[in-house]
Amino acid sequence: LGLNILEIDNFMKAESGILCISKIEDLQLILKGSDINQSSSLFLGTWSISETPVNLRESIFPLVKNFSSFLIAYQDNFCDVDNIVYFDNFKKQHKNISWSNWVIPHLPGNNYLIGIS
Repeated sequence: LGLNILEIDNFMKAESGILCISKIEDLQLILKGSDINQSSSLFLGTWSISETPVNLRESIFPLVKNFSSFLIAYQDNFCDVDNIVYFDNFKKQHKNISWSNWVIPHLPGNNYLIGIS
């Protein structure tokens, strides 16, 4: 596909590329230690952000508030969290983004939330 997937050190020096991280500390490091253009960045969380405790979500989302695109896949409920309500509230708090929510037909009880500024 020609995708440029980079490690953290190389990502911070590159003009573009894909970085996959799973630690909030790495996200903080990248956003503070580089000149990445957040207005052309995608936050991708497929069944990951929706499976974290709400307090952790609330510490991640402010870090990516200036990203221009979001793709989040989530299940309706996870560990007593109603993700439908959670992400409905999330959309209302981020009105600068145009949101679309799609039920995933082949995965009952799961959804895609896509946002573009």
